[in-house]
Order: sequence, then C-alpha cells, then structure tokens
Amino acid sequence: MPTRAELMLDIVRSARVIAVDTVTGPFDVIVQLEADDLDRLGNCITEGIHAVHGVKRTTTCLAVRLG
Repeated sequence: MPTRAELMLDIVRSARVIAVDTVTGPFDVIVQLEADDLDRLGNCITEGIHAVHGVKRTTTCLAVRLG
C-alpha cells in the first residue's frame, strides 16, 4: 500500500515536486512544489492534495526572493 507521501507525489504532477518529506510535529508530510504560476500551484493543491483521502487540511507558504 502506498504511503500518504507517495499518493500526493502521484497527484501533484501539474507542478514540479522539489521534495516530499515525512516529518514529526504538527504536520505529517511537507511537500515542496514549484509551478509556473499561482493558478497552477493553487489547482495542484486544491484539486490534487486536498482530494487525497485522509488529508484534513493544508498550510501553504510561498517562498519569495528578496533583493
């Protein structure tokens, strides 16, 4: 049976998966994605990750370059 991280990896193909890590603490998995635009990233999260059975919520943090 695939792990939760493996299921998410299969679903988020519309964005580039940089990393998938199982972690301890308040989250089970941290997925780092890269997409060409925010719409594509948003669709990946709402239609992909949120659709995975067992996912109750996600937290999205955007990385920005300064300078």
